[in-house]
Amino acid sequence: MVFKISDVYQVAATASGSDKNGHAVRIDLTAYVIDAGDAGTAVSVVEAQVLNEAVIPDGTGGFTNPTRVTGNSLQSSAVLPVAPLIYTHTGSGDEKFPVSSIYEVQAVASLPSFQVSTTIDVFPLNIGLSASIAQAISDVLMMPIVKNPVTHQFVNPQTVVVNSASPVPSAPWSGPVLIPTVVIPNWPDEETIDRGGGGLPSAAALGLKINIVFVPNDGTHSERDVVSLNPPAGSTVPVGSLVTVSEWGPSPG
Repeated sequence: MVFKISDVYQVAATASGSDKNGHAVRIDLTAYVIDAGDAGTAVSVVEAQVLNEAVIPDGTGGFTNPTRVTGNSLQSSAVLPVAPLIYTHTGSGDEKFPVSSIYEVQAVASLPSFQVSTTIDVFPLNIGLSASIAQAISDVLMMPIVKNPVTHQFVNPQTVVVNSASPVPSAPWSGPVLIPTVVIPNWPDEETIDRGGGGLPSAAALGLKINIVFVPNDGTHSERDVVSLNPPAGSTVPVGSLVTVSEWGPSPG
């Protein structure tokens, strides 16, 4: 799936806190915000979200959360880097979006019947080499990027061949940046969501986040059975997406 990005801001900040002996600790760090929309929002996102990160050395080899985060400087970034402190700003809230790896995959997309082709670079995130190649092929096959010489329309290629694939420290966010996706299973109950079963993978195995909302139960339904999923079962969503699960609560009495 193509990860559509409208902007990326790089924010330099100072996180302040204390170690386990009560000594003041300050560290400088860099964080990134995707789709902030403006500079002020980007700084606010970093100052709020880094409070949830264990970045302050506690003096015993571990880390603890800061008590204060202050933005120091900001600049617009043309690239999305490999970095742990990346956040997305969405209408439903801010979410952490760490990038552990990026591959630059060069592919040739062709219409063999017309002997025309075009070369494109794509950038899969957070998956290994083989998976990056496979995703590049499958996603480029869905892109209308080859011009049909008869209709003069840009259409999906008939074939895609990968020329090269290499790890890179960053990718131009104008991309195409690709993210892995999964299909939401038709989970019947909370136990299956937690552990998997009946041929269905668990939410953790798919890399999905779960938010459970209880629905009042009149006693005619089994507690913790699934009422509905949002997005619904069968939806293709990016790995790391939040799925809201409505399930039956306890029976009265």
